[in-house]
Amino acid sequence: MNGKKVILVITVNGLLAMLFCWVVLFIFNSHFSIYDKRKLYSLCIKAEDGTRFWKPNSHTSVADIDYKINSLGFRDREFNIKKPKEQYRILCVGDSFTFGEGVKAQEAYPKVLETMLQTKYKNAEVINTGVSGYNTVDEYRYIRNKLLSLNADLIILGFYIGNDPEDPSLPFNQEMKENNDIGKRSSLKVYFQHKKKWEELSKMNYWEKYRAALYDPEGSQWQTCRAALEGIRDLAASKGIALLVLVIPETDIEPGSNLIYHLQLAEALSQLKIKFIDASLSIEKAGYVYEVVGHGDYHPAAKVHVIYAQLLFEMIKIMHEAV
Repeated sequence: MNGKKVILVITVNGLLAMLFCWVVLFIFNSHFSIYDKRKLYSLCIKAEDGTRFWKPNSHTSVADIDYKINSLGFRDREFNIKKPKEQYRILCVGDSFTFGEGVKAQEAYPKVLETMLQTKYKNAEVINTGVSGYNTVDEYRYIRNKLLSLNADLIILGFYIGNDPEDPSLPFNQEMKENNDIGKRSSLKVYFQHKKKWEELSKMNYWEKYRAALYDPEGSQWQTCRAALEGIRDLAASKGIALLVLVIPETDIEPGSNLIYHLQLAEALSQLKIKFIDASLSIEKAGYVYEVVGHGDYHPAAKVHVIYAQLLFEMIKIMHEAV
């Protein structure tokens, strides 16, 4: 073999080795590290009623994202519990989509909204009280037991259409959690078990059955969720707090594939006389339907949080002008 062929072989082999290393690093950094959320969830503690919340003054990092919890148990800066008279305080309540899994604290929609509002309303303050894994009942309890004391002017409830009505105690949902709880497994096992299991579930129409059960109008999950929404409305009204619901669509499915559930929620919110805004069309128009934080993680990327914040900003302006 002459010198030129040797150089060519070495070059090709070197490029293939580099490509292999890049693929391995991509999978491990973008997939495994995001799904290995044991460190994040270890920051959660349980109240006597079973509701989870963040341990005050705790901190961890997952996939190069810092999660710092303040002394009140929120992913936010420190602030005075006693609200100054001139302050307009907004509490963003919700699950991991509000908390901002996979994005920096300042990239989650509550803080993006605060930045936007402060360009027009200098006294605006937006506090991120989101807790990963919350459903609507959890959010009702959290508002009742802790958040009312913060004297908010507005509560924004982030409602994730994908699973917020879920009752995790039901056998079907416990099975789904077991299938989806891949963060407890080793990195290499995670990839293959996750991929294989989700392929099996897709063939069984598992997710369609799951969503249908969530939104069964006569089912306990939907009825309980609707009652929790009504309870949140009444809690806010009892303290003179405005309430606005942000409907957060699923970011990993075909646009319009669960439109029926968006319409069902919209009808319920209208009947309950709760103001709401659905982010579905805005995300679809922006072309951000599949913009997620990383390979295999369905949480929205930072640019999607900007869409949420813009929609809320425009709605809050309308609400202020109507006063």
